[in-house]
Amino acid sequence: MIDSSEITVVVQGPVVEDGKEKPYRFSTRAVLKSIRKVMPKSEIILSTWKNSNLSGLEFDVLVQPDDPGCVPESKTGNQNRQIVSTQAGLQKASRKYIVKTRTDILFLSNGFLHYFEKFNKRNEKLKFFNQRVVCSTVFAHNPNRFTRKPFYPSDWFFFGLSEDIKNLWSIPLAPEPITSLYYKTHPRPNESTDNSIFRYCPEQYIWLSFLRKYIQVPCEHQWDYGPHNQELHELSIANNLILLSPREIGIKFTKYRFGIGNWISFYHHAEWLELYKKYCGTEYILPLNWQSPIKNMLSDCMKNIPTIRKSIDWYDYRYVRLTQAWSSPKPLYALKVLIKASLLRKLSRFYGSMKKRWNNLWLLFKNVFKSA
Repeated sequence: MIDSSEITVVVQGPVVEDGKEKPYRFSTRAVLKSIRKVMPKSEIILSTWKNSNLSGLEFDVLVQPDDPGCVPESKTGNQNRQIVSTQAGLQKASRKYIVKTRTDILFLSNGFLHYFEKFNKRNEKLKFFNQRVVCSTVFAHNPNRFTRKPFYPSDWFFFGLSEDIKNLWSIPLAPEPITSLYYKTHPRPNESTDNSIFRYCPEQYIWLSFLRKYIQVPCEHQWDYGPHNQELHELSIANNLILLSPREIGIKFTKYRFGIGNWISFYHHAEWLELYKKYCGTEYILPLNWQSPIKNMLSDCMKNIPTIRKSIDWYDYRYVRLTQAWSSPKPLYALKVLIKASLLRKLSRFYGSMKKRWNNLWLLFKNVFKSA
């Protein structure tokens, strides 16, 4: 198996400080310590913004590029920040292999190394990497379900040969604000499945930009999926990536938790194995896949029965907040903050409702008095 002395870990993103973030966030200090524990001989490169608080952080190389800034009016249009900080970190990488990760992802094991050299069959079509790259299933959307978003592998974790990871991120910055605010000024396509205003989601922009260095990709917007690009989407994923769950990789996302809707929408490893068998290793014996039938059934329900989708969204919101708190560095404190905030919101809504009713009643009395 690959030794950690052969690996550079590029940790990109803003520094999460101890006690300065929401109570469910693990700090970047804890993240860097977890990397050193799991890969003790690796080279750790921290790529973050200038003027960040670096006290107590353990790393080998520091890179601080200029922050390109966020997109005005967009809370999640940060792909250019990710591209800039990742590219800056990759330039300093000196080992044979590279892990690209974030400043808020804990490492629990090096499980990803057990899968890296396991799938050796390749299709000669769309073979863009020297060797497959390991990628997370989290936010790797399966477009055959209700979200219908193709070319959407996760961008939170990558592991592969140094030249392959650098090649993946050797892409231009997204034209902004037109990418992130596209549907503020353009008509929404009929295929749209949500209220997103991106032309392409950040993960899609990164993967499409990489693919378009080699081929033309017929994908005009984030929901553009059908017979015209299904094989291209599937083969690009099967032939260049290995999709693994966070548990299989050995990581833990500390910023987000994921509910039923996400579980339905994302690929899982057994589905990637089906694509691998279909396009690359036809003799591969597939394991039992019990998840896909359940996900497909629930996806159809969410697409066709609005009340089910609303019910799942209602449940997911509460499940995510509770599991965020329970999985945090200080679970009891985080739960206390969560409950307090929830009670304050309910009191605020109750006060607003009573105030509105009182105002309506007062207007009624005034009108009665005037008419008398």
